[in-house]
Amino acid sequence: MKSKYTSKLILMIFSMLSYLPAGSQTKSNKALSIGDHLPAIHISKILNSTKAVRKIQDNTEKHLIIDFWSPYCSYSVKTFKELDSIQQLFTKDLEIIRVTRQTDLDLRKLFVRSEIASNSKLPLVYSDSTLREFFPIELPHQVWVDNKGIIRAIANPQNFTVKNVKKLIQNEGLNLLPMDHFQNFNPAQPLFMQAKMSFLNNLEQFSYYTRYINGINQKAGNTIDPITKQVIRRAYYNMSVKNLIKLAYDSFGSGEKYGALSDDRRVIYEKEDPERFFIPKDNNELIEWEWNNTYCYEIKVLPENADRLPKMMQEDLQRFFNVSINEETRIVDGYALIISDKNKIPLSSGKGRSLTLYNQKSGITTIENQLVKQLIKSLEGKLRNDIIVDETNFKERLLLHFKGRENVHEMREELKKFGFDLIPKQVETKILVVR
Repeated sequence: MKSKYTSKLILMIFSMLSYLPAGSQTKSNKALSIGDHLPAIHISKILNSTKAVRKIQDNTEKHLIIDFWSPYCSYSVKTFKELDSIQQLFTKDLEIIRVTRQTDLDLRKLFVRSEIASNSKLPLVYSDSTLREFFPIELPHQVWVDNKGIIRAIANPQNFTVKNVKKLIQNEGLNLLPMDHFQNFNPAQPLFMQAKMSFLNNLEQFSYYTRYINGINQKAGNTIDPITKQVIRRAYYNMSVKNLIKLAYDSFGSGEKYGALSDDRRVIYEKEDPERFFIPKDNNELIEWEWNNTYCYEIKVLPENADRLPKMMQEDLQRFFNVSINEETRIVDGYALIISDKNKIPLSSGKGRSLTLYNQKSGITTIENQLVKQLIKSLEGKLRNDIIVDETNFKERLLLHFKGRENVHEMREELKKFGFDLIPKQVETKILVVR
């Protein structure tokens, strides 16, 4: 006899297969589409422009690419170099304008930390609300407009290549990857609820996973029961198997046991196909890898089962992805943090807030009113390939201002100023083993 859990899971999966669309969007009254004519839009909030106010397509002899981006998107920032390069290549025939809803202050902060961005000569529209009404897509995307003002494509930025730009300039047919997206997607709400399948509201307990869904950034969400105040739902969108495993086995991203999602020191993959766990180094392979190796996963339980949710997710991952996952204690090469001179250790008063701050300009890390474990966490953040264990047996709270070093020898010299040291040795640590 099928359990209530199994029956509802089957119902949910069947319903999703029957009704789940590839994307959804609500088109506003002003929203433009491929084939529409770009109206005369005047822009005043713009950097790298010779005019205080200009039309978005100021030269009708040139083709136009409007690039919607964010200074807080690492991919968008990296593309400055490529955008500038292609702009220089097609100066007479093409203009590229970057548009963001962020403020000029956000841009100037970016210029401080990114030389590529600060050296760019591309026109940069900031604090935009006007263009977003015509192209209401939240994710980074591009609008390709020919020299007659006709919108030829609304596309994924991955299409931006010399070959495709030449096709635009030569008025050839464009066959670009479309920009699918969920309008106003909210990761705090279940995916299938946003697909207008409200009849599924009666689902009480379920879990599922899907392949990569185009149009959704990597996101996470949860639901807290209003009565018990416990988390009864976890959802992760377009995540790698590696990250899903670390989330399930390490208090949903706390990093206390096995480090941050990008930290693989305490996770060992003893599988014949380890490439499915790791993002490829070659960006040209990234899109295909994401399609084949990232997933959406969601689990919801009854309030009385909230304590079992982590275990249920762990079991799901092993079953869904055909892996065996074990927590083991192993002896590995690493470092032990010890006390070299207790009298030099700077102590916090124990009052006030606890914080950890890193000053990018000075390279100084501040650890205030924190225990030794926070110092170890900061050290491992610098020494990215080394495992560090605590052998200080020090229980008091610290007040440290130290300069982070990526070289172990230099780090040891820095730590000795504050009464600590790192000694190389074989250390015992918890390891997550995936087979």
